[in-house]
Amino acid sequence: MSFLEPASPTMEKILDLHNDIMIFLIAIVIFVSYMLATIIIYFSQHNIKTKRFSFEHHTNVERI
Repeated sequence: MSFLEPASPTMEKILDLHNDIMIFLIAIVIFVSYMLATIIIYFSQHNIKTKRFSFEHHTNVERI
């Protein structure tokens, strides 16, 4: 899936911008997926060495 061949200089710039933004988006998705997987593994039910925290009714946490 790609754009058509650009026929104008403006479309070439739009295509370059799209490619640059896509690189950043892919990096962000990889980073967030890594952090999510790390948190899921670290705080899984099988990991009993981790100290559990209760986050119920903590207004400071909700504000953050």
